[in-house]
Amino acid sequence: MAAPPWSLSVAQTVALIEEKLAAAGYDHTVDRAALHAGTPMACTQILRFLFIRFSPRLNAHLVAQGHIVDPRMNDVALVEAVLAAWPAVSGQPKLGAMTATRLLDADLAPPSERLLFTLQAILACIAR
Repeated sequence: MAAPPWSLSVAQTVALIEEKLAAAGYDHTVDRAALHAGTPMACTQILRFLFIRFSPRLNAHLVAQGHIVDPRMNDVALVEAVLAAWPAVSGQPKLGAMTATRLLDADLAPPSERLLFTLQAILACIAR
């Protein structure tokens, strides 16, 4: 994989994701190889944890803002819900050109975009 367009290498970004997930109490094994490759499934598993199980306080905040994230959602619905809730979670505007299709289709976005989005989601949820 080519170097991401930020100062960390892919390996450093994966290590940071793993470190932040451990601090957040992530209860699955982090699939380093899948993250390193930018596999969409590796990222959606993390998003499921962050937006469904990580924090009852975050869930209450999302519901109060009119955003529902449900464990029964398929990956497309989950990512669409995360993107719709992004301003409520992060305090930042929607993330540029990121869409559910772009995040989930390995051919539409470079793996580094998925890694950066996943890292941003972790940091935003922990800060919230």
